[in-house]
Amino acid sequence: MANLTLTAAAASGGGYTITSSWSPATNATSYRIVLTSNGTTVASVTQTAPPWSATLNLAANSQLQVTVTPVADKRAGTASSVVYTLPDLAPPVGSFSVTTSGMDATITQTALSDDATPADQIQRSVSWGDGSAAQVWQTGTTLTHNYAALGRYVPTVTLTDNAGNAVTLTMKAAVFGDSTAPAANFASGPPSAFASWTSVRLTQESLSDNYTPTALIERTVSWGDGTTEAWKEGATLTHVYTVAGTFTPTVVALDEAGNSSKTAADAITVTVDGVGPAVTVATPKAAAKVRSWRTVKGTVKDAGVGAASVALVAIQKRGTAWY
Repeated sequence: MANLTLTAAAASGGGYTITSSWSPATNATSYRIVLTSNGTTVASVTQTAPPWSATLNLAANSQLQVTVTPVADKRAGTASSVVYTLPDLAPPVGSFSVTTSGMDATITQTALSDDATPADQIQRSVSWGDGSAAQVWQTGTTLTHNYAALGRYVPTVTLTDNAGNAVTLTMKAAVFGDSTAPAANFASGPPSAFASWTSVRLTQESLSDNYTPTALIERTVSWGDGTTEAWKEGATLTHVYTVAGTFTPTVVALDEAGNSSKTAADAITVTVDGVGPAVTVATPKAAAKVRSWRTVKGTVKDAGVGAASVALVAIQKRGTAWY
C-alpha cells in the first residue's frame, strides 16, 4: 500500500484534527487504522476507503504513528506505517489587568501558559496605543508606561511561543483626564403589571460618554425588588416581578475611567391577580333536545391577566345513566 501520509491541523474547538491518507490497495474491501501517541493507542477504526480523520486532544510535540492494514475477503494484507511529530500550532494563553495612577498605566500579568513552551520562555511585547514603539517585556509580572498627554489609550500585549505562534490581546483602556460620568436615559413599561405574569421592558433611549465608546460602557440594572443584573447587550431588557408593589428600575452606567451615573426609569405598579375568570354559557331554546347542543355559545371575562384557556365538558343523562 503506497503514499501513506499523516498530517495535523489545529481544531477549532481545541486539540488537533488528525488526517491520514493512502492510495487504495488492490482488492481491499476495508482498512484497519490504528493511531498511537508515544506508544499508546489513541484511536482504532475500520473503514472502507481513505482518507481517515479524527479530532483528538493530544500534546504538542507528541510522536504519532499511524498503521493502516488493508483487508480483502477477511484476510489482512501487508500493513504500512508512518511516524509524525505533532507540531505546536496553538498560541500562548494569558490574562492581564490594567491600572492607572497619575499619567502612568501599569499592566499586570495574572496568568501565562502555553501547550509546549515554558511560561518563562514566552516572548511578551506591549504596544501602549500612543504611537510609541512596541516595548519588549523581558522580566517580571508588571510593566509601567508614562503617557505624555491626556486621553484614552488602548494597550495590546502580544505573546509568542518558541514555535512562532502568536496572539495579540487587547487590554482595557487607560483613560487620563476623564472626570465626567456617562449620560443616559431609560424608559420602562408598561406602567401597570401583574405579578408573575407581565413582562416589563426596560429600554435604553440614550447612552453616551465623553471618552468611553457606548458599547464599552458597563450597565447594571436594579429592578427595585431586590433583583440586580448586568445588562450585557442590546437596547432592551425584560423582567417579571413576582410580588405586588410599586418599583422603579434604575441603571448604573460605568465608564472606563471609573465614573458612574445612576438613572431612574419609570415606576411600575405591580398587582396580584387573585380573581378567577367568569364563564357564562347560553342555554339553547330547546335545551331538552340533544341536537340543540351541537353548537354551544358563551362568554368568558377576567378582570386580571385574562383567561388562558376555556374547556367545555358535555354530560348527558339517559334514564339513570350519565354520559
